[in-house]
Amino acid sequence: MDTSFSRRRLGPVLLLLAIACAETPAPATDSDSIAAQPTVADGATGGDSLVVRIDEQVRPTAAGDSLPTVTFTGGAGEIRVRWDVQSGPCLLAEGSAARTGNEVTIRIARRGDPAALCERGEVVYQYEIRVGDLPAGEYRVTLVEAPLREADRPAGTGSVSVTAAGI
Repeated sequence: MDTSFSRRRLGPVLLLLAIACAETPAPATDSDSIAAQPTVADGATGGDSLVVRIDEQVRPTAAGDSLPTVTFTGGAGEIRVRWDVQSGPCLLAEGSAARTGNEVTIRIARRGDPAALCERGEVVYQYEIRVGDLPAGEYRVTLVEAPLREADRPAGTGSVSVTAAGI
C-alpha cells in the first residue's frame, strides 16, 4: 500500500496543530496555587538530609515589585523561608535540604513544565519553603537556586533560631 499521499497531507495538519497549541494561552488568573508534597533531600548538598515542603503561589508582576526577596524565620522544629522571585511562567520547583552542624543549605531546582499551557511574559513566584525535623538551636541558612542547565547560585543567607518542637 502506498502511504506517501497520507504522509504528505498529514504533515501540514500536524504543523498547524503545533502552531495552534503554542499560540493558545492558558486562562488568566490572579493567583495560581500549587501545594507540593514533602520531599527528602537527595544528599546533593552534603550533610544530613532534611524533609522539605514547598508551597507555591504564582501571580502577575506588578508595578513597584522589588524582587527578588528572601526572608528566613525559625519556628518550632523548623525553618521557614519566603522567596519571591520574578521569572518566566510554568516552572516546577523541587527542594532538597541538608544540615551539617548548625549550617542548613536549601536547594531549589526549577525547570519548565513540559505539560503546561503557559502565558507569555514574566510572573512572580512566591515560594513558602519549610524545612522540618530540626533540633532547637541557632542556624545559618543558605538558599541556593539551581536553574536548569545553569550553575547553582545563592539566592540568600540568613540566621534563625529554631525552638523545640511541641508534642
